[in-house]
Amino acid sequence: MPFMVVLKWYKLFVNASMSGIGAISGYLYGDTLADENATRLAIKIITEAYDVTRKADIPFPEKALAPFPTPDKLTARSEPALKKTIAMLNAVLKDHHAIKSSVLQDLEKGKKTEIDYWNGYISTLGKKLGVETPVNDAITSMVKEIEAGIRKITPDNIKELCDKGLHKFRKEYYEGIMDEYKDVTQCIIWPKPTLGFMLSDTYTRPFFEPGSPKWDIPKPFVLKIAACGAYIMPSVNPNQPLTQAAINEQVEKSIDLGACACHIHVRDDNGMHTLDLKRFHEVIDNLRAKYGKENLLIDGCPEGGKDFLDTCGPLIEFKDDWETCPLTCAAVWLGNLLFIPSTSKATQGMGEIMESVGIKPEMVCHDLGDIDNARRWLIDTGIVKKPYYFRICMGEPGWGTVTNPRALMDTYRQACDRILEIDPDSKVMVSMSGRAGIWGVMLAAMYGPPIIGARIGMEDSIWMRPFDDEVIKDNPSIVAEIVKGLEFLGRRPATANEYREMLGLPKVFDKK
Repeated sequence: MPFMVVLKWYKLFVNASMSGIGAISGYLYGDTLADENATRLAIKIITEAYDVTRKADIPFPEKALAPFPTPDKLTARSEPALKKTIAMLNAVLKDHHAIKSSVLQDLEKGKKTEIDYWNGYISTLGKKLGVETPVNDAITSMVKEIEAGIRKITPDNIKELCDKGLHKFRKEYYEGIMDEYKDVTQCIIWPKPTLGFMLSDTYTRPFFEPGSPKWDIPKPFVLKIAACGAYIMPSVNPNQPLTQAAINEQVEKSIDLGACACHIHVRDDNGMHTLDLKRFHEVIDNLRAKYGKENLLIDGCPEGGKDFLDTCGPLIEFKDDWETCPLTCAAVWLGNLLFIPSTSKATQGMGEIMESVGIKPEMVCHDLGDIDNARRWLIDTGIVKKPYYFRICMGEPGWGTVTNPRALMDTYRQACDRILEIDPDSKVMVSMSGRAGIWGVMLAAMYGPPIIGARIGMEDSIWMRPFDDEVIKDNPSIVAEIVKGLEFLGRRPATANEYREMLGLPKVFDKK
């Protein structure tokens, strides 16, 4: 290792210790060496700095480079070692007792110090590497308080650090270690086994201490029912609800079973997708009359209109009813059919309208490329506001299939990772898409944040489960099965206001 590099680190060790102590106490180097507690703290500073350099894999020479000893000779961890280290430190600094540290000089002149490059640097690097540096942390904090005029330069600062025990070392080379591990038994001689012994809290508890950290999984899980969608026909699932009355009935039963939100499509007399506002009103008005707004969050699907203005019609009509709305971040394919030839301009225009009328955009992503579209088209342009809200629909018909649960979990993980790279406070819903059926919802419930819930129902799948061809009987049966699964996991359906809170929307309370 080059001599000048070694010299730099020695300078850091000495300056951090002697300058740091001198800055808070007013001591010259000789004063620090004459004060036993100050010297102890100085050696603690060097020891912490040395531990940080070891963790950082900074190489030091095995032999001393005169006039300096090897760095480990300036460290101590026990009282016997401390005596030798004090003698070594005195020898290194024997001709420097009259030095006043530059940090102290700056403080006396009312100037900003270089503490961030001495003790502060050790603290910062220690935090980065997972090495505790309590004395360097305390010195840095005290100097900054002196800079701010809320602490005085006085030897009392040394006493304050000692009152916290920061000057203490182990009694002997081994005693401190023995004290730390006094409860450890290397070999357990088991008593005669009995059922009572095997169940004994006394003997089993040590196997579960100090305790595994709890997972950050909230209990509420959003269930949004999407009852019919735009494209699944009775020829595919004969149970598909198509009329306003059938949609209303199934949505109501789904809400009663635990769904807190619904996504509304309506069909025309031929069972085809339509944006007919009258048909929308027949469903939405009935739901509002029964559930009010507090207990039900509604959104709809303004897609597939004759043109952009026609597509936006439901957004404007129901701006006081819809609180969220899907915003698809790519063209929509249904098999070989181009259902919605979306462009960045159309997506951005729709997003601006949603934000302007107070509807939270739900950025819909069917693959990883769509997530980047959302970032470029909507987030980087400032069109959508935080917290960013995504729905991932991996396995949706038209975008390929997900062939096994491992693949589905991988898609969830990759999508969530990409979304969190955009913003760590983003929220994610999943769709009960394609073959996965309710299994996809259960995987999402086990995944936890940033996934907050799932859009479920007969819009996105015809299958109940991924391993057979049983088609979905009706929407309430899906909700009932998923609620049982959530209860098994210790979770529960979220309320509408809990859902709003997750999205940063104001809570709603109906007048009684």
